[in-house]
Amino acid sequence: MSCKENREMISSFIDAELSPAEKEMLEKHLVKCSKCRTLEEWLRCVKQGISQSAEGLTIPTSLRNKILASLPGIPARPEPVPWWKRLFVLLLLFFVSVSPAFPWGPEGHEYINQSAALKAPVGMADFPSFFKSHESIQIITYNGREPDRWKKLPGYGRGDGHSLAHYVNLDSTQDLPETRDHIIALQMYQERGLDSRVLGLLPYYIIETYEKLRISFSEYRELVRQRSGTRPLEVNILYYAGLLGHYVGDGSQPLHTTTHHHGWVGENPNGHAMDEGIHRRFEAEFVRNIKADDFLEMLKTSSRLHNPFSEIIAYLKKTHSYMEKVYELDKAGAFSEPTPESLRFVKERLAAASQMLLNLWYTAWLESAEKKAG
Repeated sequence: MSCKENREMISSFIDAELSPAEKEMLEKHLVKCSKCRTLEEWLRCVKQGISQSAEGLTIPTSLRNKILASLPGIPARPEPVPWWKRLFVLLLLFFVSVSPAFPWGPEGHEYINQSAALKAPVGMADFPSFFKSHESIQIITYNGREPDRWKKLPGYGRGDGHSLAHYVNLDSTQDLPETRDHIIALQMYQERGLDSRVLGLLPYYIIETYEKLRISFSEYRELVRQRSGTRPLEVNILYYAGLLGHYVGDGSQPLHTTTHHHGWVGENPNGHAMDEGIHRRFEAEFVRNIKADDFLEMLKTSSRLHNPFSEIIAYLKKTHSYMEKVYELDKAGAFSEPTPESLRFVKERLAAASQMLLNLWYTAWLESAEKKAG
């Protein structure tokens, strides 16, 4: 049989739908053909990812019954669906299933980082001038989406566990333990009887990434003092600067600070949306109405944070204060049909993230002169 004929059977092979003779024939072909074997491995990976994404999902009984009732009689051995059609459906299902998980959507995270990079405090306290190059701005902007890329496709072992890094539930408690290490934070949660899955770890990922940037700045200062090459370290610094922007960006999105992150939970006297779609309507679909230039002028000169962790917590609490505003705007239809109020609200939230990011970059630079790396 040709490669084309064998490829038509790969999806059925993975789903254990082949006859013993077909299975044996395809297995022999896969041993000899590296291209078909690569396709089989990749398709299997995609299917596993879809299966993992769908864990815990249930179909309402009424919908299941309607679907079953509408199905025609199924022949005992239907004609095989071409492998490329199966693959298309699988990818469509996969990307639909994961798309709501992107905080702020890809555009929002990129806008936050790009605006901060354009306003980088170059010229203040000898802040590194390489931040202002076109390439540096591109790198910082690109890395605004980085943690979401880790979760985007199957194969990342911490896909579920890493989700704790993207939110903090300030409805559960506002008395967060002070530490710059998320592992220690987990231990302190346990000592206080707090559930990390409910509470999240966002402030600790912000401060940890800040610390990595500060240490890299300190190493950069030392290399400059030694008159050594700094380019590899500059790339590291830009990576951490961009990565920090992602977590700071999550912290400006009110739905990342609340129990009501994917629809209102519990008593609902104001009739707020209870569907998961509110998350997508606000942070992904609506944000496409905004561009980085739309809020660039809202940013002020970078300022030093005298206690970064405390000010990160204050920043998150300020974000949390806008949580019900998101629901009010959604209820008014202001995310489906943009209004001056809803556009201003989103610009202010994006600008708040860019401003906090600028302040953290500047503070990390200043602290790097005062503390030794390592």
